Amino acid sequence: MQSRQVQVIGVPFDLCSPEKGSFLGPEALRHADLARIISDQGYPASYADPFPLSFSHDEPWANGEEMHVDEPRMLVPEAFMGMARAVKPAVQSALQHGKLPVILGGDHSIALASLSAALEVYGDELIVLWIDAHADINLPSTSRTGNIHGMPLAALARRPLDPPIQDKFNEHYWNQFTEELVPKGRQLIGANIAWFGLRSVDRGEDVFIKDLQGRFTATMQDIDHVGMHASVQRFEQWLNEKPNAKVWVSFDVDVLDPVLAPGTGTIVRGGLTYREGHYLAERLHEILFASGRIAGLEVMEVNPLQDHANATASVAT
Repeated sequence: MQSRQVQVIGVPFDLCSPEKGSFLGPEALRHADLARIISDQGYPASYADPFPLSFSHDEPWANGEEMHVDEPRMLVPEAFMGMARAVKPAVQSALQHGKLPVILGGDHSIALASLSAALEVYGDELIVLWIDAHADINLPSTSRTGNIHGMPLAALARRPLDPPIQDKFNEHYWNQFTEELVPKGRQLIGANIAWFGLRSVDRGEDVFIKDLQGRFTATMQDIDHVGMHASVQRFEQWLNEKPNAKVWVSFDVDVLDPVLAPGTGTIVRGGLTYREGHYLAERLHEILFASGRIAGLEVMEVNPLQDHANATASVAT
């Protein structure tokens, strides 16, 4: 693992979240000296060319036009697909060249594209560790907002839309997400999802997760009860039951308490302290990097427009 090169890929996209500004996250993390700090840990890091990626935002809603709908719908699906068509091949290229991709967002919808690339390579062996205040496994029918950044895991798992389908708009784009992006026969297995730091879960997500056999959850309440050390131990035991698995770590800065990370779009109080977050990172290094089980890493939802003195990018770094 010490010789594996890191490819840092910036994705300046925030049209699928309610607060605009996280499109500046990749540059904020670069200014926080992320690549040098990664290199100092023994993993030579370089920025992908171009950095950040460029892609089309060609959709009327992306240009600020008001959208009139009769039913809840996914917001900016065409702009999302423009981004995803650029991100997926960039991540695939890094993986195929033996590099460790580190994706910098941007909003969390980006994970649908990055993880689709990882699924192409690892298939059923891919584990997703979702470190986030939110579960992000909504369907359009269970989402209160229609924001796609709350839906990536549902699309990756190919969750079917609830019948009967009343909204052909949602049906068309959901099929496009799952058919064009998620590789056929290689969707994310529910038992291969681990959530860490949950504290804001929608009702429809809660019902689905509780019925999901084999998954791992460590909510903030769990962490409060037993502490971070025991919570990570439990995750490690769960992971050891999957000896051939590779792990993709998806880190949303809103898992941290907003006192530490104010620069994010969907703030929820009561998150991880700095020491808890740092300890989690230390243990994941021991569990995943030393063994070579890390598949990729992404840092999402850093929003400099909501931040103070780049504090959130610094603590994320």
